[in-house]
Amino acid sequence: MSPNFPFRTSLIEGDFAGAIDDSEQSPACVIGDPPRAWRALHDPRLVARWLQRIRRCIEHPVEVAWIGGERHVQVLGQAVLRFAPDGAITPYLWELDDEPVCEEADPHAINLVGMPYRWVWLDRFRDAFRREVALRPGVRADLAAAYAAWVFQRFRTRLRRDGHLASMRRRIADALALDAQAVAIARRIGFDSNPSISVRISTYNEVIAHRADYDKLQRERPGLVPLYAILREVLPPGAEPTARLRRHVIGIGLSGATWRVIHHGDGRLWRLLPEFYAQPFAQAAEDLLRIIDMLAPSMPPPKWFVRTLLYHFGNFAQRRTRYFDLLQPLAVPLRRVLALAQQAAPEDADAIREHLYAVLTWLYEDRTAVSHPNARKASWRWFQRKADAWHEARRQAARLHPDRWATPFERIEMEGMNVVALHTALALWEESRSMRHCARMLRAECKRGTTLLFSIRRPGRARPVATMRADLRGTWHLTQVAACANTVAPPAAQRIAQRVVDLLNAQGWPPGGLRLTGAPLPQAPLDDDDPVADRPALRDPGDADCAAMHAGARRHRPSDSPPDDERRIGETNAQMTLFPNAAVKASFASWATPKRVGCPRTRPRSARFVAKVGLFSGTPMNQRSDAYWLSTNRKRSHWFLWIAYYNDELVEGREYPVYAYMPRRGVDARQAAMALLECGWRAERDREALTARPEGVVREGLLKAEDIEAIARAVWPDPSEEDMHGRV
Repeated sequence: MSPNFPFRTSLIEGDFAGAIDDSEQSPACVIGDPPRAWRALHDPRLVARWLQRIRRCIEHPVEVAWIGGERHVQVLGQAVLRFAPDGAITPYLWELDDEPVCEEADPHAINLVGMPYRWVWLDRFRDAFRREVALRPGVRADLAAAYAAWVFQRFRTRLRRDGHLASMRRRIADALALDAQAVAIARRIGFDSNPSISVRISTYNEVIAHRADYDKLQRERPGLVPLYAILREVLPPGAEPTARLRRHVIGIGLSGATWRVIHHGDGRLWRLLPEFYAQPFAQAAEDLLRIIDMLAPSMPPPKWFVRTLLYHFGNFAQRRTRYFDLLQPLAVPLRRVLALAQQAAPEDADAIREHLYAVLTWLYEDRTAVSHPNARKASWRWFQRKADAWHEARRQAARLHPDRWATPFERIEMEGMNVVALHTALALWEESRSMRHCARMLRAECKRGTTLLFSIRRPGRARPVATMRADLRGTWHLTQVAACANTVAPPAAQRIAQRVVDLLNAQGWPPGGLRLTGAPLPQAPLDDDDPVADRPALRDPGDADCAAMHAGARRHRPSDSPPDDERRIGETNAQMTLFPNAAVKASFASWATPKRVGCPRTRPRSARFVAKVGLFSGTPMNQRSDAYWLSTNRKRSHWFLWIAYYNDELVEGREYPVYAYMPRRGVDARQAAMALLECGWRAERDREALTARPEGVVREGLLKAEDIEAIARAVWPDPSEEDMHGRV
């Protein structure tokens, strides 16, 4: 049963208080005309009313009502927070069904401080808008969703420019009137895998429910606050929270010295729990306490030391429930190494931090090292020398190992990074040593052909950016992309990894088998007249003549592969990024540009016409033909590519959005036009706005038809599609 609140939701037309003034702004000027694919759905007056409604919500973001002695605050017409007399909060969210219903929500799913969280509130408006559009007769749900996404992306840009969002959040914070001391304690607890989440409602309620204990700990031992929050439910009864914690720590078998170390700590170690441990946290905290007790530290151990011990066995993507059993056999040498790290000078501590993973790997895999008589009293140089000698012996063994498996390529370049296929035991070992993970353990899977590993590297840097793993499950799937120490890889590396997997499936890399082990496969490029171009996505395992092409990738032949026709290789490379140094500088505008680039407000009159391209024309109501112009800014520091969505000649004074931009230095106009157009098409392809090559060039300008065709082949390299001249 929905609670009987005296509020109305803003997600439905007419339910939000406040009339919409259609004369406030011309409907046609709100966001401009959409792409032709969604022009049949576009209703300027509807869009104007929704934008006005959202702005009214921003101007008046809260409503307050008292019901039965309890304060109720509605935020943006979407969420209702009920404040109990003791200050605890119960959240409710408006949901759209046949009629709006306000249902109780999970308090752990809602961020309290800084409410509303990022753009989640606008996404709920978008879903309501999509629902209203989809209710029209004959409107497909997928088109309604795509159109709503386009509309609200433009809304987001306009709302940022209005500059009222910070004021909206201040008004909401003032209306909520949260307890500042409770918020400070909740921030200290802060067990969340998402660092951008400050305080969840469930954490705030936890502090409110046990306020006396948390206030006492905050005054006396703030470092114990997070540990108390984790173990509170399993602590023995008693009055003093510190005494209850001590009895529990001693009761699970830890020493008094360990309790003193924890008692004087700052609580930072407990932030490792959400990164490495699965639920529940009480058992995880006890496991981490046993690890600390095993190390027998004289002072709180550094967070980096404990983190290195944990990421040798687990990571954010593969959490464990226990680590103590894995580390206990290494207790003797680890105690010595920790003592050396705590006694070392800052520069020596940095060296220990850099090489600790290598030493830990040696201790774990060479069990004779644990029983060495020097393990209890050796210097750090002894540990490092022994570990380096062991690693060098293993590297030499990997170098002499005969295993070698087939990979679709040896090296390609994407977005200014190199993607290197790991196809030998030595390559796996070196990648594992450099990136501090267990890639070397996957040699058997790689040899069978069910797993492929690639190293994503930035030119000029010794350590790779990330390592990606793809597994064969009918088709290739991206299993993991990990940075050093199995941390989260940067977005650019994740994007490149997904494109590599798309390459494997698009080019039909064989499912693998024993026949594919041995020397690398010949990398014969697929031309228009290639007899295997029409094969399905997964080719016959017996076909070893597979391509290694990808959008934006430059080909590199293996040094020991059979010679290919130089003419065909030259043609294939011409279909890739023609100006790689320029292309890596280009950025897709996505309807907005950073202030630092100094983008002009409107398209300059001096802009050069680049080309007019027919992208698709399925029906008269589902077609798209874009025209492009190139200009610089007044400082001549950047190139800008402008776009318009019309078939006929553009009318002077219309708003032309920026499509892509890049620094101008060292790049001439033609190079900039090609790099920017390629960047924009790649971005739209990745967003599935453009799924096939353009159909033709309507009018040439700075770029000729052959230039446009080369860019199209680089972005959509599938040779089974027709080019812009109708050839297959």
